[in-house]
Amino acid sequence: MGMLWIISNRLPFSVHLQKDTITLKPSVGGLATGLQSVRESQPFQWVGWPGIAREKLSEKEWKTLQEQFHAKDAVPVPLSQEDIDLYYHGYANETLWPLSHYFLEKTKQRPETWDAYKAVNLRFFEVIKHHLQPHDTVWVHDYQLMLLPGLLRDAFPSLKIGYFHHIPFPSFELFRLLVQQKALLNGLLGADLIGFHTYDYVRHFMSCVTRILQLDRQLFTLPYQQRRITVDAFPMGIDVSNFQVGQNQIKKSSYKIILSIDRLDYSKGIPERLLGYESFLANHPEFHGKVNLKLIVAPSREHMDSYDQLKVLIEQKVAEINGKYGSQSWMPIWYLYQSFPQDDLMPLYQSADVMLVTPLRDGMNLVAKEYIAARQDGKGVLILSQTAGASQELSEALLVNPKDTTAIGQAIFDALTLPEVERKRRHQAMMKRITRANVHYWTTSFLHRLQQHTHDHDPFSNTTFASPDTMIAAWNKSKKPLFIFDYDGTLHPLQPRPDDAIPTPKLYQMLDILLRRYQASIAIVSGRDGKQLKSWFGHLPLYLAGNHGRTLRFPDGHEEKMGSSLPWKKDVLRILQQYMDQMPGSLIEEKAGGIAFHYRQCEPDMVAIRKGDILHTLETLKSRTPMQIMLGHKVIEVKDPTIHKGIAVEKITAHSLPDFTLVAGDDQTDEAMFSTLVDAHSIHVGSGKSYAKYHVDNVEAFFTLLNVLFQKESANH
Repeated sequence: MGMLWIISNRLPFSVHLQKDTITLKPSVGGLATGLQSVRESQPFQWVGWPGIAREKLSEKEWKTLQEQFHAKDAVPVPLSQEDIDLYYHGYANETLWPLSHYFLEKTKQRPETWDAYKAVNLRFFEVIKHHLQPHDTVWVHDYQLMLLPGLLRDAFPSLKIGYFHHIPFPSFELFRLLVQQKALLNGLLGADLIGFHTYDYVRHFMSCVTRILQLDRQLFTLPYQQRRITVDAFPMGIDVSNFQVGQNQIKKSSYKIILSIDRLDYSKGIPERLLGYESFLANHPEFHGKVNLKLIVAPSREHMDSYDQLKVLIEQKVAEINGKYGSQSWMPIWYLYQSFPQDDLMPLYQSADVMLVTPLRDGMNLVAKEYIAARQDGKGVLILSQTAGASQELSEALLVNPKDTTAIGQAIFDALTLPEVERKRRHQAMMKRITRANVHYWTTSFLHRLQQHTHDHDPFSNTTFASPDTMIAAWNKSKKPLFIFDYDGTLHPLQPRPDDAIPTPKLYQMLDILLRRYQASIAIVSGRDGKQLKSWFGHLPLYLAGNHGRTLRFPDGHEEKMGSSLPWKKDVLRILQQYMDQMPGSLIEEKAGGIAFHYRQCEPDMVAIRKGDILHTLETLKSRTPMQIMLGHKVIEVKDPTIHKGIAVEKITAHSLPDFTLVAGDDQTDEAMFSTLVDAHSIHVGSGKSYAKYHVDNVEAFFTLLNVLFQKESANH
């Protein structure tokens, strides 16, 4: 096992400059705490920004800082103030943060911040690449570095790469509004294991991948570029032992204490929380003079206008409530705008009768778990937002809709009047859960899953990655080369609508090179109708096999037709039309040799429900009449069972008599070619198992292979 590398936006240290002295102070955080237990069995290095702009340090100071971090097994990534403004405060926190927390109106998409985001992700890669060995393990953290897994994978194919997303992952309806949606998803898919706090976020991510990138999914697995990526939920915990001290030293208050602790952020729902508290005071005057809300707001991103405005709004509402309900002897809200170290939070947690945690949206929210751990006596009550990730684990809390201020007020009353035996019952259940699923369990379970992933069966163990070196020698000896291509997914990327897959100038150029420079025979063997193939390629001396070989045109223009009549065609068309009406986005392609039902533009969840019904209905019809049902890329084809591409390529090879054959295809219909031409150089384009000898990632990679093949062949001649 190689070195473990932890990569996050910030290193777990704060840098302090005093005259000519630089000191590092450890920062307390869930990730740093969780990794303490890992270090005992697995040494690791931490990579991240040190928290200070590079231009604020002289060359000597920067070198000193690097040496100090090196002594602490850390590697600093230098960022300028402009980097911080555009990458961190810009794209990360003006674009990704608000969108992920469902604040579309606050989401800004500026080209210059995206450029900075790309540049900084590349900077992280440039820093770490000099340290990596091929068999190391890298664990990338959070939304600031979503492009980094892809950069690492391209440079280090054998690297073990994990990624954890600490904030909510938005639904497809929101994520697709990002201009850079595909780049971000492709970046994340460089990882072997992608983790989220909850299964809701897993579901949203999988939905985005299947809809935006058109990938197939298998439960929590994604086949992608000859790899299998695992996506799962790993709810982050806390170190419970850190919050179980000093319980007997807490002074009793004459008030019932309601505690609220958050950093300043619009996602935390602080104004709505204050309105909920106001509703409680309005509806329960019997508690006037008997309760106190301790509202602690930690400063955050103070330079951003939206945060400054939020601070003003909170202060105005606090003053309004205190002015309306307070008296000379009683102030309903004690408001503190400051940060507290963890040691100072302990007595606040332990003295609070009620903990009010009502974010509008939160990835996890560890404050809720910290409160449960700190209240060892079991007498505290947690009020928790339904939209916080922690709510899926802490279901015994009083769960509320954070937008329903009346419900928040009612929950405060219920919490204050809840019988002690019920408070302890709820607390005990939550305490058991957070003790078992603590931060050390979160860290070790993720890393164990990542290491385990690399030992799983490789779905491409039956093929090897296509290299021109394996083919060039045979082609050099050839006098009559033959190239056989499928069309969709091989010579042209799959399109939402079949009619959109028009041949490109690059494709015509490649065919011309093969025909004129190399005097090669070329066959296009496709499920497309023969008439359409002729309209695109009829001006070239090619073999054109349409409808999987039902029609075959020879280079000299001679044509042959094969197959039997299709008595089932009207019944199949009627059945598929019924399903097309139920599945928006689907379409039917009627061909001479069969019918294709395309569902590439349909909702994947709807397809998962309907696809089985379609196949079952067709199988029932198949029992009464001869027909073949085949599954392709987002398409169900019903065709003549006596015709398949294997028969077509047998006729083509018998006519052309090649001494070198290269055959390429991308889906199940092409397997008949691969299994028929066992001596050919067969190439599977895309993901999935295949009878082919070799594979490439996609259409672009296939063209790249051919271009390299041409260049090497030309050089040898």
